[in-house]
Amino acid sequence: MVLEIELISTDIIKPSSPTPDSLRKYQLSFLDQIAPPIFMPLIYFYPADGKISHLEKSRKLKKSLSDALTRFYPLAGRVTDNFYLDCNDEGVPFFEAKAKCNLSQVISNPIPRELDKFIPYELDDIKDLGMAVQVSFFECGGMAIALAISHKIADALTAFFSFANGWAAIARGDCAVAYPEFGAATIFPPRDMAGFKPSTGIVKEDIVTKIFVFPNSKIDALRDKYAYTNNDGEHPVRPTRVEAVSTFIWTRFVASTDQVNKNDPNKIYTIVHAVNLRPLFDPPLSENYFGNISRLAITFPSMEDEWDRKGYGIVKQVREAIKSINSAYLQELRQGEKHLNFMKERAAKSTRGEIITLNFTSLCRFPLYEADFGWGKPVWIGSTSFTFKNLVTFIDTPSARAQAVSSTILTLLRSKWLLRSRLSGDKNLESENVEIEHQPFNVNSVSREVLQFNFFSKTTSSVAESDVIYPRLPGLLSLELPQYNHFQLSVKSSSSKNPVEPASTATDSERRSYHQHRLGPYRLLEAVAPSSTMAR
Repeated sequence: MVLEIELISTDIIKPSSPTPDSLRKYQLSFLDQIAPPIFMPLIYFYPADGKISHLEKSRKLKKSLSDALTRFYPLAGRVTDNFYLDCNDEGVPFFEAKAKCNLSQVISNPIPRELDKFIPYELDDIKDLGMAVQVSFFECGGMAIALAISHKIADALTAFFSFANGWAAIARGDCAVAYPEFGAATIFPPRDMAGFKPSTGIVKEDIVTKIFVFPNSKIDALRDKYAYTNNDGEHPVRPTRVEAVSTFIWTRFVASTDQVNKNDPNKIYTIVHAVNLRPLFDPPLSENYFGNISRLAITFPSMEDEWDRKGYGIVKQVREAIKSINSAYLQELRQGEKHLNFMKERAAKSTRGEIITLNFTSLCRFPLYEADFGWGKPVWIGSTSFTFKNLVTFIDTPSARAQAVSSTILTLLRSKWLLRSRLSGDKNLESENVEIEHQPFNVNSVSREVLQFNFFSKTTSSVAESDVIYPRLPGLLSLELPQYNHFQLSVKSSSSKNPVEPASTATDSERRSYHQHRLGPYRLLEAVAPSSTMAR
């Protein structure tokens, strides 16, 4: 449907406390400088509450935003010359609007181009702003809160985990809100950007953005299809859901672009995945570390190999590319010059049409649906059409009925998992399946659910990257860890006998640590550790 949204008011929200003069100049880092000058958009949709009026919600949002900006003061400043932020407390534009429809009419069949109307600016009309907000009220009583945050000063982890959930926590009166950590420019010092245009790749032409829905059965079939054998030749590696669906999208992308490029041997095809760098530091940086602290893992699949063109070797190649984003890569990146020259060269080739790229980024493990401002969690979260071609973004949905994949959005389920177990010799666990009863867990007062489980073998030095491997030590279950997360997981065996008692602590090369406790027929696992893998 064609949406009609009427703007009813405009305001400027400033920090509740003035920013000290000593913090007035916020230096952009090298990674901030090379980030594209666009808004990152995200729209949170909330059903009618019935207890709090629209006026009261508006007041609470403005007051809590003002308080949040005291902590996240760079967002209220203005970008100057792609070099620093003038933290002058000039404030955040805050728009209120009236949507002339019901909430259900939007989220039952979301159209990305129509969702643009919930964002107050064109994505590339960023000017010098740090962020902007638009609150839209529906005729049914529901509402949408749209955030547009400048990519020049923040990556998605900063914007939609640290800031958005921090703002929501302040609004509902939660005092245990983690403060952001600043200092990215000391890690990645700014550089002379002469000859490089961060806006390379931003297009003005119309870009078609669609949402495609994949049922669970189809995604499981794709995971089976793109599984590959590990280096030892014994343990099959089943790709994650994101890996499997992104591989499928890649094969369709190749098929469609082949028709245009006629198998031109001079074209270079690349697959790009965004990687969070925070866990790679020693010691790791906090999730609340402010700024752009992520880079790109680039895969160069062989276009002459039919095996690659059909996607069968892609998962392994992508994992190898992501593993190359390591401490040595970080050291070179911090020096800056070589990476800047690489970026200039790649931008030039892209402009000349020599490189054909499919970009993937994932928000799957971000606790987006925890953004409760005091009237409940969002029923759906969406984005808009983008200003870049060939971009796939993955994002969670609360629905347990379907999984959606989009050139803007890939939606993954939060649901109860049934792990298929092909273990042999494990008398404590059922031979066909293991029932996992997952519990919410807490990171910085943000409740989440565990999304990934793996078997861990104490006799090896690694943790499986797929849902299930064949452990040499049966009965010991562990997790594929998102960065810095604390887990609590109950595992129920098929008998009252406890699983095999492992050592109290097991450590692998990626500094993961585990601590186990006996709970009768249950085992409670707790884990606190970083991980450099992309969100899956």
